[in-house]
Amino acid sequence: MKKLISKVISCSIVLSASVSLLAAAATPTVFADSESGKCGDNLTWLYDFDTYTLTITGTGKMYDYSVTTDMFQNELTTAPWGNISFITDVVIDEGITYIGEYAFVSCDYLKNVSLPSSLTEIGNYAFIRSCRLENINLPYGLKKIGNSALMSTAITELTVPETVNEIGYEAFGYVPGLWSGESSRRYPNFTLYGKKGSYVEEYAKNPVSAFVLEPLTFVDISEKPKELNIGDVHRDGIIDAKDATLILSYYAYTSTGGKLSFDEYAKLQS
Repeated sequence: MKKLISKVISCSIVLSASVSLLAAAATPTVFADSESGKCGDNLTWLYDFDTYTLTITGTGKMYDYSVTTDMFQNELTTAPWGNISFITDVVIDEGITYIGEYAFVSCDYLKNVSLPSSLTEIGNYAFIRSCRLENINLPYGLKKIGNSALMSTAITELTVPETVNEIGYEAFGYVPGLWSGESSRRYPNFTLYGKKGSYVEEYAKNPVSAFVLEPLTFVDISEKPKELNIGDVHRDGIIDAKDATLILSYYAYTSTGGKLSFDEYAKLQS
């Protein structure tokens, strides 16, 4: 009788295990649709596999990174998203003040970068060799652009706000030489926009002090085509929170009986 009970218990255990295995086999595998982690003391990142968008949120500085090489000797960032090959958009949220060194080196499919008004510095080599990058708006309030930060990208024109007072060696408008030892080469049609008398004009026109191989084409921001400045009511070359604040301020002014035109009011506020 004891042997019979023992066999029944054993069969029950085997049957339960079999049912569990069948249930597990019948459960579909669920793949994550995003990946996330930490990239600063108070910063986190999130990559969405559906939209190919990397979003960084939080406050303060991003960590600095370096480069590593894969089995084909391609250079990759050591940032935690370095193993994600298909990033087309990067969104850096308000509150972030610094983009780390080598953070987006060789992001081959990156095309668009959105920067916050809180940003004050772009680190050395931050976007170097992101060869498809063509859209980036540098915010008013930015102070420093590091060495080769936007070198060897698809950017053919760039507006640099007057708040920038330091630009590193070959920060933009150049591509590396084709072979070892060859000097970097200028993009033939690269155009730099900025305010006359600003640091960026000095950078563009004075190669000796600006650490560029030859002068860059510089256009005073007042000469920039109007269609590129839609919404830029401050006329500083970028559309940001300053423009929205001025518009709201003028609305409040006219709502209380103010008679000045928008342009007249804007001049008083500048």
